[in-house]
Amino acid sequence: VAALDALGAVGDATDVTIAAQLLEAGESRDLRAAAARMLGALGSAAGCAPLQARAGDDVEPEAMVRIAINRALNRLGARCQGG
Repeated sequence: VAALDALGAVGDATDVTIAAQLLEAGESRDLRAAAARMLGALGSAAGCAPLQARAGDDVEPEAMVRIAINRALNRLGARCQGG
């Protein structure tokens, strides 16, 4: 989990795929939450779609992961609106 947080700080848009896969398939809520934080920290518009796909409680059952997803979407801001 700490490695994902660090990668979010120093990674780039090419790391979005890794984070998106972990957000989708991560078995632990901590791993999925870290993947969401990483997507927000990377700052790439490419992170918006995987975050938006997991944002609903019908998709993501864990509140802490949904909070991390919403914070990441807020961090990405207008990049997720196409502007």
